[in-house]
Amino acid sequence: MKSSQDGPPTRIPVGCGSLRSWQGWASGMQTIYQGRVEMIRAIGSALPRSRRTGVLLLAPLVVAACVERSAPAKSVNGIPIDAATAANGFLERARSLHGEPGDTLHMLRSFGDTSSFGGIDRIVVVGQKLLVLDYLMDPHLAVVDLASGRVVEHFGRNGAGPREFKQPHWGFPGRGPAEAWVFDPGNQRLSLLDLNADLDHRLKRSVNVPPETMVETPTWFGNRLVATGFFPDYTLLVMDERGAPVRRVAVDRPFSYANVRHWVALRLLNRAFFANDASGRHIAVAYQWDNRVDFFTAEGAFLGTARGPRPTKASFRIRNGRFFWNDDTEMAYWAVAASDRYVFALHAGPPGAKPLEYQPSKVHVFTWRGQFVRELALDRPVFGLTLAPDGRTLYAPYQQPDGHYLIGSWRLPANVVAG
Repeated sequence: MKSSQDGPPTRIPVGCGSLRSWQGWASGMQTIYQGRVEMIRAIGSALPRSRRTGVLLLAPLVVAACVERSAPAKSVNGIPIDAATAANGFLERARSLHGEPGDTLHMLRSFGDTSSFGGIDRIVVVGQKLLVLDYLMDPHLAVVDLASGRVVEHFGRNGAGPREFKQPHWGFPGRGPAEAWVFDPGNQRLSLLDLNADLDHRLKRSVNVPPETMVETPTWFGNRLVATGFFPDYTLLVMDERGAPVRRVAVDRPFSYANVRHWVALRLLNRAFFANDASGRHIAVAYQWDNRVDFFTAEGAFLGTARGPRPTKASFRIRNGRFFWNDDTEMAYWAVAASDRYVFALHAGPPGAKPLEYQPSKVHVFTWRGQFVRELALDRPVFGLTLAPDGRTLYAPYQQPDGHYLIGSWRLPANVVAG
């Protein structure tokens, strides 16, 4: 196994002091964006290893004491918000499901070993390799050989240099057979990597993303970037090839200022996950705190909304201008992936589960017209979802009983591959 630094990969030291610092920053707009991993690390360091399963899921929950600001505007820095309503598109409602699903997918194989990963945020399929983005390990990026199942390389040291990373969070394949884009909000940039190149020539291009955009998932569609993020009153942000915002797209959000009069709360409650089809024509947005998936064209035109089969309810309170989560809050979706035919949304867990007890294992399958197809169950909880380019295999990180993370693969049923 190769590494970009001497010695084996190591976990980045964490301490509870960063938790206090993070809460001290929480009144600022950039707190949720730049302090995300510091919060995860602080919580993780304070928990027994066996209970860190929920740390990835918990990150947005902990911003509990946030001071109210002004009401959301109809434009941001002069960039207008293009509004749409649910009446402009389809609305599909799945019949409610109760109990366990009938179809269980069993893991085909696992990848990595107990020393490979610390906290996996994203998996990207790049040819016959997996590029793993790990916010807790140094180096932050790992390459897994799909044939052998082994980690063959670590690279991307922790730091602010041109080939270094602080918080790699989002990634997707590039145009070349060995290329991948990695978004690092810690360094506020999106980087194109060539996994076949040597370490000194691996970085091919970088695009700076302004921190005030608060995006999570900047993805190329032609010469534009489209992203979800911590947005209070819009759904998608469209940026030019230099990362500058040019348009904001809004639909009727799950939570609005009319019923939640707290600016930071809206950023958390309306958080959503992002996926696009393999041909790059459509976008699916699955909401973390509402049982809902929205559908768009790659240009940002709203297509419609689907309601999933397992209703959830976000439970919170606002007291003295501060926002707090209640113990009985229920998360809806934790990840989403897509093929040209279907959208796969990972449901966060059983109703009533507390934040550290989420067990994301149910996958809701929708068509691109929002029709609910079926519910699949993975044979263990996972904390993310990546679909292979051929639409046949799911990859996801999971946690072993001893607390270590590995990557698993699951083969999809034929009727949600070919349609």
